[in-house]
Amino acid sequence: MSWFSDLWARLRGLAPAEAVEVVDTPPMPQPAPPADEHDTQPMRKLVPAPPLDAGMVSEHFSWGEFGCKDGTPVPPELRPNVIELCRHLETIRAELGGRAMRVISGFRTPEWNVGKGVSHSQHKVAKAADIRVRGVAPQVLQATILRLIAKERIPEGGIGLYLPRPELPPSAKYPKGRPERKVGWVHYDIRGRKARWTG
Repeated sequence: MSWFSDLWARLRGLAPAEAVEVVDTPPMPQPAPPADEHDTQPMRKLVPAPPLDAGMVSEHFSWGEFGCKDGTPVPPELRPNVIELCRHLETIRAELGGRAMRVISGFRTPEWNVGKGVSHSQHKVAKAADIRVRGVAPQVLQATILRLIAKERIPEGGIGLYLPRPELPPSAKYPKGRPERKVGWVHYDIRGRKARWTG
């Protein structure tokens, strides 16, 4: 390049062609793509399933109330029976003015049922409940259930009346298997056929 060309290039603010140094620039690192290009949501933590005795069966009855007294929850295959039973218990409860109803005994394992019920007890298939209603005598509760069955508002089934037994003096004891009973209750089940007894 002549001195004139070099001067002209400087006057124009341009570096001479031979003075330009080309430097290779390494590529910028790119973020790694997600494992699934369609899934850009953050990974969710696994939440354990709630226990079988958690939550409500219906508006006023919980799964915990129907679990066996030995701590065994209602098995999944028997839960539909409890759901149906509670629908009818809600009807009984409403008929009594919405008074609080307590489930004394619901589902029973075969082992727990020994000595507490007959071998073919509806408690073993989660179709029965022993119930008390606050401020309502067992006889009135029994009559209410019978009336609702007669009106076909709840299904036919088994009804057992268990009245309180007063405490006796030490010299007089109930026969074996019939201890004192401070409170009474009513058994109701949805076996689909008529059965009546007093316990």
